[in-house]
Amino acid sequence: MPIEDWKKGFIVLKPEQLEKIFAGAKWGHHLLFSAEQIQEAFRQEEEDLSDMDKETLDSLNKSLASLVSDSTTMTEKRSLVQEMPDKARTLLIYLYFKLLDQKMEETDPVIH
Repeated sequence: MPIEDWKKGFIVLKPEQLEKIFAGAKWGHHLLFSAEQIQEAFRQEEEDLSDMDKETLDSLNKSLASLVSDSTTMTEKRSLVQEMPDKARTLLIYLYFKLLDQKMEETDPVIH
C-alpha cells in the first residue's frame, strides 16, 4: 500500500502531545520501548516498513490515540506497546525515531 494511501484516516497529533513523549528522548530515555524492542525494530529494512497491510496500520493508528492521551499512564502506554502486533510496533518505533530526528534537527541543529 503506497504511503499516501495509508496516511489517510490517521489521527492528527498536536505538537504538545509529542512534546510529552519526546521530553527525555533526546537524552536517550525512550520510555515507551524496551531496548530489545528498539533493537528489533532497527534490524528491519526500511523498505519492509513501507509495505504494511491495512490491519497493521489500523492497529498503529488505534494505539497512537492512547499513546498520546493524557489519561493513559506511562505504565499503560508501555503495556500497550508490548501488546501491539510486531509489525505495528516496529513501524511505531521507526516512526518515533524519524520524528525524534526531525525534532532534534529543528531544535538543536548540528553546527560544524
